Amino acid sequence: ANPAICNRQGHSCMHAAAMMGYDAVLSWLLTHPKCDEIIGILDASGKTALDVHKGGGVGSKQRKALEDATMRWR
Repeated sequence: ANPAICNRQGHSCMHAAAMMGYDAVLSWLLTHPKCDEIIGILDASGKTALDVHKGGGVGSKQRKALEDATMRWR
């Protein structure tokens, strides 16, 4: 499966995991070989997975990992 595929709103699987608080999925995606490719995907509103992240949904460890991966991409 290609983790860079997006839905109609431009959400990747990383966007979905970040929005829904799926810690295990987000952690796995952040170690995926294509992480650098999918971390920078912008949705239809121009937001990355970090931008749509629900602070209460994903633990601080995943939030920090998401921030670190986004900073590497930028």
